[in-house]
Amino acid sequence: MLTLKNIRKSYQTKDFIQHALNGVSLSFRKNEFAAVLGASGSGKTTLLNIIGGLDRYDEGELLIEGVSTQKYKSSDWDTYRNNRVGFVFQSYNLIPHQSVLSNVELSLTLSGVSKNERQRRAIEALDAVGLKDHIHKLPTQLSGGQMQRVAIARSLINNPEIILADEPTGALDSQTGIQIMDILKEVAKDRLVIMVTHNPSLANKYANRIIELEDGKVIRDSNPHTEPETQNSRRKLRHAKMSFLTAVSLSISNLRTKKGRTFITALAGSIGIIGIASILALASGINLYINDIEQETMSAYPLTLDASGIDLSGFISSAESMRHISKDEDYLDNEVPVLNSLNTMFANQQQNDLGSLKTYIESNHDLIDPYTKNVQYKYGVTPQIYLESDDQKIQQVNPDSLIGRTGIGQPPAMGMISSDSDFGMKSFSELAGDMSLFQDQYDVVVGKWPEDKSELVVVLMENGAVSDFTLYALGLKDRNKLESMLDEFFNPGDQTEAADEDDDIVTYEQILGSTLKVINPAAKYAYDDIYEVFVDKSGDVAYMKQIIEDGLSLQVVGIIKSKDSVRTPMLSSGIYFHHDLIPYLIQNADDYDIVQAQLSNPDINVLTGNDFEDENAFDAKDIFNFEKLIKIDERMLRNAFKFDVPNVDMDFDIDIGDIDMPQLELSGLFESLGNQLNIPTEAIQDTFVELFEDFVNTQDNDDVSQWIINFRDYLQQQAVQDKIAASFESLDLGKQVSDIISNYFIQMLEQTIQDVFANLQTQMEAQIMQSMGGLAGSFRVDQNMIARAFNFSIDENEIVDLVKGLTTTDVNNQANNLRRFGYRDLDQPTQINIYPKDFNTKDDVIQFLDDYNHSMETSNQEAKVVKYTDFIGSLMSSVTTIINTISYALIAFVAISLIVSSIMIGVITYVSVL
Repeated sequence: MLTLKNIRKSYQTKDFIQHALNGVSLSFRKNEFAAVLGASGSGKTTLLNIIGGLDRYDEGELLIEGVSTQKYKSSDWDTYRNNRVGFVFQSYNLIPHQSVLSNVELSLTLSGVSKNERQRRAIEALDAVGLKDHIHKLPTQLSGGQMQRVAIARSLINNPEIILADEPTGALDSQTGIQIMDILKEVAKDRLVIMVTHNPSLANKYANRIIELEDGKVIRDSNPHTEPETQNSRRKLRHAKMSFLTAVSLSISNLRTKKGRTFITALAGSIGIIGIASILALASGINLYINDIEQETMSAYPLTLDASGIDLSGFISSAESMRHISKDEDYLDNEVPVLNSLNTMFANQQQNDLGSLKTYIESNHDLIDPYTKNVQYKYGVTPQIYLESDDQKIQQVNPDSLIGRTGIGQPPAMGMISSDSDFGMKSFSELAGDMSLFQDQYDVVVGKWPEDKSELVVVLMENGAVSDFTLYALGLKDRNKLESMLDEFFNPGDQTEAADEDDDIVTYEQILGSTLKVINPAAKYAYDDIYEVFVDKSGDVAYMKQIIEDGLSLQVVGIIKSKDSVRTPMLSSGIYFHHDLIPYLIQNADDYDIVQAQLSNPDINVLTGNDFEDENAFDAKDIFNFEKLIKIDERMLRNAFKFDVPNVDMDFDIDIGDIDMPQLELSGLFESLGNQLNIPTEAIQDTFVELFEDFVNTQDNDDVSQWIINFRDYLQQQAVQDKIAASFESLDLGKQVSDIISNYFIQMLEQTIQDVFANLQTQMEAQIMQSMGGLAGSFRVDQNMIARAFNFSIDENEIVDLVKGLTTTDVNNQANNLRRFGYRDLDQPTQINIYPKDFNTKDDVIQFLDDYNHSMETSNQEAKVVKYTDFIGSLMSSVTTIINTISYALIAFVAISLIVSSIMIGVITYVSVL
């Protein structure tokens, strides 16, 4: 059944070659006991290993029942060993943690025999070798002979055709060795037993065939098999296999009995697994971190569409294209290419029809909702918020009247990024409609989140501090100090007082106790019955006090702070009002008379009473008629001017001869008075010229030296004084009137005297100057009487309000007026903020907007196409590339680690098990 033909086997170590078998040819019978003898190194064990399939021959041929094994695969050798060969080794090779019964069952377990059948056959095999009473013992509890008998029983359990015994008695005493040989002899009655031994006496006593080897060659065969044997039908061989539960059971038993080795093996294998898990966890954590950053970033920087749109992406893309133009095209040395980026950007400016887009979004919310966290509509309404105070000051904190007065504004360039940012100069902001956008980014320090239109929340800085500007807005710091600091800053003078030390601390209770008032802008206008227009009453303290008292109260109900783990918080430090406040103010504005009047008269400016189209053709002075506002008491105005003649010394003993009198020029005086006091200069000038001409006509030209003396008498005449007083009856209030007239009259007379008496001596000129001073001092004006002469039908504040309404510089149309009054159409937002969930869904939102634009273009409604700028997408494109590169690197690292760890675990498992 078993034939070896010219088998050769060599072992090579570097330059040395050891020939273990050198042309061995043997044939064995089905049932015989063959003993192989030889010195150490003769090739006995090598021959046994080749027959058992444990080693491969280099040359020759091994036939099993006439079938060559030259083309056997590893699986074929496994099947051969498990079904046809049983091994008995000198060292027993028993599994120490398995019982005797389990050790014997093992070969049947690998053959797939059922549990009951395995136990039955194992007990029979152990009974055959005399160990039935020891089946539950461990190998360590047996003697050497008993363990060898267990090994023999294990080799017989699978009923093999060949038993290979490698010095089975080498580790046993002589008596035990005889017992083992008796068992093997009995086994050899119905199968082939090949035993390797160094004991010739045992071989001669028990074996019926002795084969001697020397230097890898057969030198003697006592009973060679030469007759050809008929081929018998071979039994069906089963491949080795083991059920899952059996494998688990054996593994658990192995782990339980080898705790130290199991721990070390598990630790070695776990290093790879832990590494893989750590890398996967790191990759997952980084992805979650990136997703959080994306969500926070998209919350802080939504996709914004304004009523007036400019596509900045064209500006960015044109700059990018300029790089390629500069590289790809050739220019002369003195030529510089021009990038028309601004022309391109502003050429793409257009008015966005956000009303149509709002309708489209609300009609197709199922298409955009999966990609967004919130869609916010803004209407350009700024709540008019005031402090409640007992003094006579009106303190508006939003928009802050003190800051607005200084002209501090937002840098224009930053308006492209956020129209709501005032870089610390704006305390109040609106919370987005869906507060889940940012609630998980903040901790409530005290209080709660706003729940309705009358509630506010204060957002602290990242370090838990609060801006002093916020405290000024809440009235917790003296706004007079703020006003002084601003005045000092814009009008440098004395150094501003340093802030008190106790100003560095504020309590939560103080902040939560803050109460403000919000009014509708339309409430500041009242109807003027005289001019039949609405006037701005914001300068009327009493009026404003009343409407502020009647306004909606705002209460700070919570203080919040961003969590330490948040990188890009959506809300900056300041005061935030509930999103319901703006719709409330818009709806409330509709109830005011000025709004209804403007809606009812779309072509009439209710602030002036004129047509919008015609209004630009008139100046304010054409519209403003003072005749309706002022009444003049002419008698009181005439009595306000007095000329004290006795105080003038006109005695001069001078012979001036026949001199031509120059023309009296009083236009300069009356121009000055006209510019400052609104005096009708031409009429008064004519009056003075007429008086002087009348005086000259009454004098003798031969006696010019008496003119000045006579002029004093002339001025004392009542008719002359009445005529002078009448010329000033249109004068307005002014304490400088007397000085202006006196000084100018001195200059006028001085010039006249100089022209007339240019040839007189210097001392005479000084006397004339002294006389002129007395003349100027003799002219008196009663300022109080002038003030009482003018009676106004409205007070000063009403005049200011009326002038403000009539001299507004805004573009005059109905839309601007309604915006000024706080009125908005809720279907026509001025801004739409779309908050995508992350950067990936942002692309879906952009696709949604592109689909809307495409639908408008295909339906010939190009006017409804909206333009927007994906500003954050443009800025973050490079960041996204870096993030993707890192992600790919992590994935590759995980894959490599997984492969390496799998190989390592496989090697450890292979070494541990096999």
